[in-house]
Amino acid sequence: MIRRIYRWLFVLWIPLALALLPLQAQTVIKPLGEGVVLKQYVQPFYGSPQIVNVLEIDLRNPSVRIEAEVGTGRVYRPDPTQGREAVSAAVQRLGALAGVNADFFPFTGDPLNLHIQGGELVSEPSPRRSVFGVTAEGVLLFGTVEMRAKMMMGEQEPVPLHGVNRPIQQNECVLITPRWGEAYPLPEGGGTIVLTLRELNGVPALGNTLQAKVGEMLINQRSCPVPTDGALLVATGACAERLKQWQSGSTFTIRFDVEPIGEQVALSPEPPQEDNRLASRAFRRQHGIQFWKQAKTAVGGGPWLLRNGEVFIDAAPQGFNDGFTNNRHPRTVVGATADGKLLLVTVDGRQPMSGGMTLLELAQLMKQLGASDAINLDGGGSTTLAIRGGLVVNSPSEGKERPVANAVMVYAPRPAVTESTDAQIEPVSAVVRSGESVQFVVRSPEKGQALNSSAILFGTTGGIGFVDQNGLFTAFKAGKGAVNALLPDDRVLRAEVTVLPGDPARIVLVQPTAVPSDNARFEIVARVVDRAGNPCAGVSVQLQGQAAYPQRDSAVTDQNGIVRFFASWEVSVPAVHSLITLTVSDAKGATPLQIKRPVK
Repeated sequence: MIRRIYRWLFVLWIPLALALLPLQAQTVIKPLGEGVVLKQYVQPFYGSPQIVNVLEIDLRNPSVRIEAEVGTGRVYRPDPTQGREAVSAAVQRLGALAGVNADFFPFTGDPLNLHIQGGELVSEPSPRRSVFGVTAEGVLLFGTVEMRAKMMMGEQEPVPLHGVNRPIQQNECVLITPRWGEAYPLPEGGGTIVLTLRELNGVPALGNTLQAKVGEMLINQRSCPVPTDGALLVATGACAERLKQWQSGSTFTIRFDVEPIGEQVALSPEPPQEDNRLASRAFRRQHGIQFWKQAKTAVGGGPWLLRNGEVFIDAAPQGFNDGFTNNRHPRTVVGATADGKLLLVTVDGRQPMSGGMTLLELAQLMKQLGASDAINLDGGGSTTLAIRGGLVVNSPSEGKERPVANAVMVYAPRPAVTESTDAQIEPVSAVVRSGESVQFVVRSPEKGQALNSSAILFGTTGGIGFVDQNGLFTAFKAGKGAVNALLPDDRVLRAEVTVLPGDPARIVLVQPTAVPSDNARFEIVARVVDRAGNPCAGVSVQLQGQAAYPQRDSAVTDQNGIVRFFASWEVSVPAVHSLITLTVSDAKGATPLQIKRPVK
C-alpha cells in the first residue's frame, strides 16, 4: 500500500555522485504460491533509501520444499563461468517457484562452504563459517560444522579425506563424484595420482559410511574423466604415496564424520496445537550435532546475524574484514521466525535507489521482520532474487546478474490460473532521463481497464533502473533495457525502455593522477556526469586558472562525457595561491572540479 511520496538526497557508492530520485515508500505483498509470499519494502532503513525483497515461506505447509542447487547442476564445466549459473537461469531450468543466491565462491562453480543437495554432500563445510540446512523432517539448522572424513583399507592406518568436489591442494586427498562434472583437471607439475572407484554403494553424506572398490590407478594425467557410476580419489604428496599401496579390486570404506564448531541451532516443527493460543509456537528449539547427519539440503555463508532472537555477529572469527562488516553492501540472508516461517531476504545496494546495509543493520532488519535466527549469505554483485520463469525482481548492483556457484530454490504449488485474458503493458515503450520515473500498468484492451496488479509481477532487464511491484520504474543507468510484467499464466509482457543521462551534476578528474608542481605542461582529462554517474555528452565546460596558463578556457564533452585541457603553473606564485577550476556552463547545482598545485 502506498503511504507517502518521498525524495532522497544521499551519497552514492563510489564513483557515483549525489542523487535525488523519486521513489514511493511502500510495502507490496504478492502471493507466489501455496505458503509462499513475496513482500517488497521500498522505504528508508537506518537513514538510507533501501529496496528489500522478502520471500516469506510457511514451512508448516507440507507442499513447500526448500532445495539447494549447484550452478548448472554440476560443480565444474570447462566454460568461461566454470560451472556457475545465474539464479534466474537456475529457476527457469528447474521450474522452481523462486530462488536466491547462496554461498561465496572463488568465481568458479565450487561453493566455499557446505553444500548438500538431495541429501548428497557436494561440497564439504568450512570449519570457520556458518551454514544453513533443512532435514527431510523439516528441521531447520543453523551453525558451523567441520567434516572429519577418513578412508580405511583393512587393518592399514586410515587415510584422511580432506575435501569433496573441489580443486586439490598439496598433501591432500579429495573425492570427486559425478556431481563434479564430466572431467576433473589435474594440477601441473606431476606428483598427483588418481584412483578410479567402482561399486560405490551410495553418495557422500555427513554421518554416512560408504564402501567402494579400487579400480584403475592413473599417474601424471592432465585431466581425468569422472565415471558416471563411480567416483575418483585424487591425491598429492604424502597422501598420494599412501594410495599407491592400494591394490586394484580391493574394497575400502569412507566414513564422513561431522563435528560441531560452537553452538548449533535446530528448530524442530511442533505438532499442531488444538489451542489456538499456542499456534504461534511452530518450532521447538533444540541443540545438537546429530541433525546435520540428517540434512537433506544445506548451503554455506556467514557470518551469524541473529541467534535466539538476539543480535550475534561473529564476522572477524569467520574471516570477514571490517569493510565487509561495517560498509553498506547489497546483501542476501536466510532466517527463521518463531512462527514457522523461513525468510529469504535480499537488500539491494550500491545504487541511488538502495544504499545497502551493514551487517548490524542487516541483523536489525531481520529482527524487525520477526526472525529469531539468521545467517548472512553471499552478497554484493551476487545478490539476486528470481521468480518463476526467471524474472529477476530485485536490482543486481552490477546492472546484470552475476553467475553464482549455488542457490536456494523454493518449490510450492501455484494458485490455479483462470482463463487467460488479453492484456497489454502500457506504455509499450518509454524514453526517460536518469532520475525520472514512469508508471507501467497492465490493461485489458477489451475492457479498457487495468488488471488486478496483485497477480502481476514486475522486473527489469538491462540494468537501467528499478521497477517496484506496483509497476513504477525509476531510471538509473543510461542505456536500453526493458520492463517486464509476468502474468499468472506465465506470459511475459515487455516494454522497451531507453534511459538518457540526466542533468550534469559534477565533474570528475580522470587524469593526471598526480598533479605536477613545476611549470611543465600537463593534460587535464575530466568527465562530466549526472547524479547517477552517467556521462553527459555535448556539455560546455569552462576553465579558470589562478596562477596557471591554460591552453584554452572552454571545451565541449565528447560522447563519453570527456573533456580535455592542457595547462601549466606559474611557478613564481606560491603554490597555495595556484588553482584551476572547471565548471559546467549553464548547469545550476553542478559541483565544479578544483585542481590545486601541490605544495613541495
